[in-house]
Amino acid sequence: MTSILALRLGVARGGLEIRQFFRSRGQMFFTFSMPVVMLMLLAGIYRDSVPGTGVTSQQIFTTGMLGVG
Repeated sequence: MTSILALRLGVARGGLEIRQFFRSRGQMFFTFSMPVVMLMLLAGIYRDSVPGTGVTSQQIFTTGMLGVG
């Protein structure tokens, strides 16, 4: 019984948090577009490749950002 109540409370709280997040345009901008801007900036500056591997710095930045989230 207690776990069902906790689950309902968690779902209600999660829904509230998601609605509040999508109402704030500033949060949405920095959450979704800032990583893309940083990736384009860093990949544009560093155009080298790792010697002996054929891996470019753009590939390293992309996998790093995907790994971090």
